[in-house]
Amino acid sequence: MFGVSGDFVPVEKSVLVILVDGDARVGFYASKSQISRDASIKMPLDNFAGLPVKATFLNYGTRRLYDWISLDLLS
Repeated sequence: MFGVSGDFVPVEKSVLVILVDGDARVGFYASKSQISRDASIKMPLDNFAGLPVKATFLNYGTRRLYDWISLDLLS
């Protein structure tokens, strides 16, 4: 038997998301965030599974809350 108690404790980690559209790439980075589930897991017939998560960005010392990363922005 497998069950979930419901007393979730959010996890604090950094987050890096890379968006790719053809040759264009952009990164999104947050040094510290609180990660938790956002909604129920869905099991649609036409897709394997969805795991909805939510990241709340947190202050981390003197670092910025988040950064966009792109080679196009640097040139």
